[in-house]
Amino acid sequence: MRLNFELDEAQMAEINALKKRTGANSMKELFNNALTILDWAVEEVAQGKEIVATSPDDGSHRVFITPLLRRAALLARAERGRVAAATAAPVAAPTR
Repeated sequence: MRLNFELDEAQMAEINALKKRTGANSMKELFNNALTILDWAVEEVAQGKEIVATSPDDGSHRVFITPLLRRAALLARAERGRVAAATAAPVAAPTR
């Protein structure tokens, strides 16, 4: 399957720079790796985890979050709530 994207010059320059910095042999290799990372990140945040970069020098860390990952986490949390509500024991009606 073929996908076409409309990118501006700045976006294309960023993609080409990433291709060069990573040594990717093709755009396909670059995008396959990007999709693998995104899929992993979505799974992690869907489980309520944070993605963190930790400095080996001083142990400081930064949490990595994007609007898309934030939305994926919220959707997963909402789904867990729906499942929990659907599987909860029914509440008995008051008797008169």
